[in-house]
Amino acid sequence: MFTLEKYWKSPVNYLVFKAAKDNWKLLAINLTTNLFESFSEGATFGVIYLAVTLISSDKALDTSHLGIIRWVPSLATALAELPRDRAFLLMLALAVGLQAVMSASKYLNMVTAGYFAARLRATITGFIHEQILSMTYACASLYKVGDLVNYANSADQAVRIQVEQINIFCVNLFLTLAYLIVLVYISPWLFLASCILAGVLLIVQKIILPKLTKSAYAAEENSVSVSEQITENIQGLRLLHSFSLLNEANRQVNEKLFKLESILKRQTRIYNIAPIVTSLLPVVAIAVIAAFSIALISSSSGLVLPGLITFVLALQRFSTRLGMFSSITNILAENSGRFRRLNNILRKDDKQFIKADGLEFKNLKHGISFKNVTFAYQENFTPVLSNICLEMKARTVTALVGHSGSGKSTLADLVIGLYEPTSGDILVDGLSTGDLDLSSWRKHIGVVSQDSFLFNASIRDNLCIGLSQVDELDMTAAATAANAHSFITALPEGYDTVVGERGFRLSGGQRQRLALARAILRKPQILILDEATSALDSESELHIKEALEEIKQECTILVVAHRLSTISTADKIVVLDQGKIAESGTHKELLKRQGLYANYWSLQSQISKIVN
Repeated sequence: MFTLEKYWKSPVNYLVFKAAKDNWKLLAINLTTNLFESFSEGATFGVIYLAVTLISSDKALDTSHLGIIRWVPSLATALAELPRDRAFLLMLALAVGLQAVMSASKYLNMVTAGYFAARLRATITGFIHEQILSMTYACASLYKVGDLVNYANSADQAVRIQVEQINIFCVNLFLTLAYLIVLVYISPWLFLASCILAGVLLIVQKIILPKLTKSAYAAEENSVSVSEQITENIQGLRLLHSFSLLNEANRQVNEKLFKLESILKRQTRIYNIAPIVTSLLPVVAIAVIAAFSIALISSSSGLVLPGLITFVLALQRFSTRLGMFSSITNILAENSGRFRRLNNILRKDDKQFIKADGLEFKNLKHGISFKNVTFAYQENFTPVLSNICLEMKARTVTALVGHSGSGKSTLADLVIGLYEPTSGDILVDGLSTGDLDLSSWRKHIGVVSQDSFLFNASIRDNLCIGLSQVDELDMTAAATAANAHSFITALPEGYDTVVGERGFRLSGGQRQRLALARAILRKPQILILDEATSALDSESELHIKEALEEIKQECTILVVAHRLSTISTADKIVVLDQGKIAESGTHKELLKRQGLYANYWSLQSQISKIVN
């Protein structure tokens, strides 16, 4: 249920108020320009009244009832003594001067509001990005990629619209007050008619606003759904082409676009009701007021034409500002869907975050132990791993094998700390990973996965990412160990070659070799290879296998593999089956047992003979 207190305490508004506090000087200038703009506009009507009085009466100018003019006796005296034509020209010049002040104030107002919006946009977008990166991997993985991208991108439009419309609201508020002062001064009774007009507009707004807000929420949700679908289709272009799913992908997107179109059409119908009513009522009101104004104004001031003209002009401006209030509330209601989404991603109470404290990890001395570890991706899900007890000694090679879905990659992710065990514990030299500073732990881990991710940057930047200073010889040595140096130097730009988004300019095998070189360059204490050689030919695989034999003297290696030939020399081979350890031992020991591993080895040997 919506409450005002809940609104003010929302994460987005907290950031807005914090930014307002930090930029109070900018907002003070903005407020001052608002006041100057309103004062100049109100004073202009006083000048108009004087000018019309000068040309509509043969009598001497009476300044006794002209409000602020009475506060400046010298100006009142000068106006009374000047010839009528010169006094009229003076009024015109004064009106132009006041409008110039108003225009300058309006410009400064818009600039300061734009500056604040730019700073607020940077603050909120940066905060969203930081929030996403500070979430645990398990928490962040619950969101779709397109959804997270949309969160960051929508902040720009949402913040810009919100600040812009709130600024316009403040300007309108001050100008409306200025017009009200003019209207009340000329005739309180005619002002009462204006209040009736405002009341009608409020009733119309009260009817429309809830419907518009509901429509805005639906439009935003469907817009995000379309964005997610398009993002997934673009990311999966290879799959769509390979499986001839292009027409199906278009059909799904078009269905969502049709639904979005229907919502936007309904939103448009609702949105445009208020402006129509707003534009019609002032015309009716002015016609009625003009009919009764002669008696009302002449009885109080004796001057019908100046009062009528000034009042009608002020009322026209007043009604325009009322219409803008209606438009502002409509736009803010339409923007509320975006703001609600920003609040969703900025909330902290429904998310898990990476711990900022813990014991610093420096060196792996003894090894990593799994103590009765059970893990499920979500509560009430079937466990992916059950009661895992495993010892990985320091500076040894441990290999994980098993059917797809047996939990091999999940176990590797638990070592990295991407997920926390549902039950049980993982110990590093006797310390629980839950007590470690994960940042310091991960700095000593190198990871190479089957789907090796590369940034849209040069090969050099991709290899050295996260490292402050890298010696050129160390970089080329790591690339050589990963059997990547030869193909890198064959490229036109060598190590300065930009690989494209996700490394699309390179083959799968080249990407894997770069990922391995990147991991080796970090000189990790723990190296995790998750199907790291799946895209390599036999010769490249042999080179890397030899390099790993040298590396294992300095680091602990965990290998996830389907091709058993790559892990036959491992110190320990662990066979997983349905999330449990079925057997473990060396290659020779497992072959002697004639269990699952021996069966896998026999099958792969037969397949190899058939292929060759």
